[in-house]
Amino acid sequence: MKKIWIASLVICITLTTLVLDVVAKDNEISETEKRKLQMFPTLSLKDFFSGDLSNDLNDYSEDQFFIKDGLSRIKSWVSYNLFKNPVNNNIYVVDNVMYDMVYPIDDYGVNNFTSTVSNFQNMFKNPSNVVIIPEKSMYLSDSYLRVDVNDLDEQFADFDFMYDLLSVNNYYKTDLHLNHLGSYEVYNSVVGNYGFIPIGVEFEKVTDDFKGFYSNKSMDLSLKDEMFVARNEIIDNLEVCHLGSNADSICQIGPYYTEHLEDADKYEMYLDGTKPVTVITNEAVLNGELVIFSDSYGTSIAPFLAQHFNKVTIIDLRLINISMAGQYLSEDANVLYLYGYETKYD
Repeated sequence: MKKIWIASLVICITLTTLVLDVVAKDNEISETEKRKLQMFPTLSLKDFFSGDLSNDLNDYSEDQFFIKDGLSRIKSWVSYNLFKNPVNNNIYVVDNVMYDMVYPIDDYGVNNFTSTVSNFQNMFKNPSNVVIIPEKSMYLSDSYLRVDVNDLDEQFADFDFMYDLLSVNNYYKTDLHLNHLGSYEVYNSVVGNYGFIPIGVEFEKVTDDFKGFYSNKSMDLSLKDEMFVARNEIIDNLEVCHLGSNADSICQIGPYYTEHLEDADKYEMYLDGTKPVTVITNEAVLNGELVIFSDSYGTSIAPFLAQHFNKVTIIDLRLINISMAGQYLSEDANVLYLYGYETKYD
């Protein structure tokens, strides 16, 4: 009788779960994984016979399982807290700081990156500097670290590799990006290349509830970060414009889009996140132009540099064709290539 009762309970729970899974609304984007989800595929005989339909349906069932995130969080909590496993979904948690697992140096990837930047420099003849932001896990102890940073120093010898300048305290605990102190450190180091002295700022805390990319990837939402913005009269009066495909632009005064503090990805507060082309204008300076080719690291550093130039243009070459990017460079513009170590280009 007991076995029948248990079997009936299991069947009841299973059927209830299946019914709820069917009626639950499909989500287009996973806020925790920061990626698009597989929607129900279009049915066709071609996809059926090729096997694509079966693969799409499998991805759909995995992505749209309505209690997937909850089960993942339970798995993460058990892994970190009960089994004391420091790794979950390739994310280390060491002394309440999250790190991505770094494997032995990908020589092909590094060489491809350096050759790509060199091609950019040859294409755009403007005076330029190249800044590389280390991956946070490079600051782990030898028992975790799988990258020989000395090799990277040699391979990045022609660039400004910021490893010696920064430390783990310059990164968010739950994210791959630099925090306000790290971004300000990079600015202090870079601005001298253009003959300027760093300008002082005051930091204002805007939230203590930032859960970054690593937090979502590991499904461990227990750790949180504080976020700060830099304030002074110059920064507060910068004009930020995102250029549209029809030469239209959407502008605001100030580099911080604090409405994103209500979103899952609070890091987009800086310059409204990565865009193909963002232009910062500083009316307090009459001349000087800087073009920054960058990934998401540049959004938090660019406002500091914009204090010294009349115009700063940030271009993300992952989102715009390089041939189109050339139209945003004047002959007199300085160029800064600013990328995280993990940035990849095909």
